[in-house]
Amino acid sequence: MQNKGIDATFSYKVLANNKNGAFLNVFVSAAGYRNKLVRISDALKTLNDQREAARAASGQTAPFIRYKEGESTTAIYAVQSLGIDPSTGREIFLKTNGEKTFVWDANDQVRLGDSNPLLNGSFGFNGQYRGWGLNCAFTYRTGGQYYNQTLVDRVENVDIQYNVDERVFTGTWKQPGDKTFFKAIGTLPNRTLPTSRFVQDLNELTMSSLNATYDFKDAAFLKRSRIQRLRATLFTNDLFVLSTVKAERGLNYPFARTLSFSVQATF
Repeated sequence: MQNKGIDATFSYKVLANNKNGAFLNVFVSAAGYRNKLVRISDALKTLNDQREAARAASGQTAPFIRYKEGESTTAIYAVQSLGIDPSTGREIFLKTNGEKTFVWDANDQVRLGDSNPLLNGSFGFNGQYRGWGLNCAFTYRTGGQYYNQTLVDRVENVDIQYNVDERVFTGTWKQPGDKTFFKAIGTLPNRTLPTSRFVQDLNELTMSSLNATYDFKDAAFLKRSRIQRLRATLFTNDLFVLSTVKAERGLNYPFARTLSFSVQATF
């Protein structure tokens, strides 16, 4: 495997006042890399077919990591889709030989993107002024793709005997002439297998943390009390996420937005 990339960090002290202790620092980091399988064994090549057979037997519908010389280990493979046929509600696929078909074939899967971002990193600032302190950090990623399996499972692969996404009723094909993004529910085959319809470009900005503090070191009441030092801190994380992909969070990995407040006192 061949790996190439960059990793850069920049920080700058915008303001510094030694008399009152005020300061302001800004920072930004960026990283990006690409990997490529230069050469693989015959055993690894056959693993792709074994995994495809295992997926068919288990009923799994998500793309899996495929090993192919000249490609990365984070490449997304799926069959190229031409959309939903308005007359039948079935998905139209494009075979590797250029023919159109209603039949999904594992051999027609091609590289349609890469889940590894072109660039990702963080940026933010931290500062202090007259007892007030503020730290703010953002994370970002740009470039790269995402296979929206959540959307597949919530709409087209859903079991209509249970609670379903409202788009099952409002966004799927129902009668000839309908032009929709989602195919008809109940069409054969029922399960939606890897298709380019759900490969989406992913660009994301997250406000990862915000930390505000106040130091009462100059407060008059401290001089009249037994408290030597008093400091209050408010901390939050994941305040917002701006993303080009809409996907539910916390389904496969726990997600929590927290807000905490602390007071530290020294006597």
